[in-house]
This record gives sequence, structure tokens and C-alpha cells, in this order.
Amino acid sequence: MGDTEILKSILNKLDSMDTRLENLEDGQKRLEEGFGNLKDSQERLEEGFGNLKDSQKRLEEGFGNLEDSQRKLEEGQKRLESKVDILEKNQDTLFLNQAKLHEETQNEIRGLKAYIENDVKNNIALLAENHLNLIDKLNQNVNFTSKNSLYEFKVNMCFEKISQLEKEIADLKAVQ
Repeated sequence: MGDTEILKSILNKLDSMDTRLENLEDGQKRLEEGFGNLKDSQERLEEGFGNLKDSQKRLEEGFGNLEDSQRKLEEGQKRLESKVDILEKNQDTLFLNQAKLHEETQNEIRGLKAYIENDVKNNIALLAENHLNLIDKLNQNVNFTSKNSLYEFKVNMCFEKISQLEKEIADLKAVQ
């Protein structure tokens, strides 16, 4: 597998991780919106309790019906509280998963950095050596008019290769 293919594979993995992080952030936003809706529902319930108190003052003879309504509201509140508990547990799980994913991502980034620092540097050195071998073979096949032309050609080729390698390294750093 060539360096370019390896780098493309690395970029694909990083893109996949970015997508997973975005999905987690979207899930968190939906949970936060759900909590907002839950708070609105609680405010509406509190308004309902206020209305019930006003109705109780006006309709004292309907006290039995009011007690029934109150009992049902309490049951609904218990169900709501149990749903809030479930949502809080789900949020805790989401935070744990997000932290785990963050740690895994950091570990993969560290691994990629180590790979780039070790393997890519070795590959660059190998390319430089092979490049010099190619230049030597080229020198054997081409008759230059003077040694100065040969040295100028070698220097230009080295500068071009160095520029290309610097650009690749900068691109790799930019990806990180």
C-alpha cells in the first residue's frame, strides 16, 4: 500500500470520526430540546395547579371530583418524574459515550501522529535515497556538457523534491 493510499485511508477515518462526533452533538442537542419541552410541560402543569386552586374556591361542592383530578395529576407527575429519571440516565450514558469516543479519537490521533513521525519520515528518507540513485542512473545514460550542468540539475531536483515533501508534510499537519 503506497503512502498516498495510507494517507487517504487516514483521512477517511478522520472524516468518519468527525461525522460520528457531529451525530453525538446532534443527539445531545435533541436531548437538550427535550429537556426544554419537559420544562415547558412542567410550567403548564404548574399553571394547571393554579387553575385547579381557583376552581376549588369557586366550586367547593365539587370537592370530590377535584380530589379525583388531583390524584390523576399526581400519578401523571410520578410518570413524568420517572420519565425525567430515564432521560437523566440516558443523558449520563450519552456523556459517558461521548467521553469514551473523545478518548478513542485522541488515541487514534496520537497513533496517526506517531505513524507520520516514524513511518513517513522513513519513507521520505527512502525516497530521497532512491531519488539520488535515479539521478546517478540518469547521469550514466545522459551525456552532460559539463559537471556544472550536472550539479545544477541535481540541486534543482533536490529543491523540487524538498518542496514537494514540505507540501505533503504541511498537508498532513493541516489534516490533524
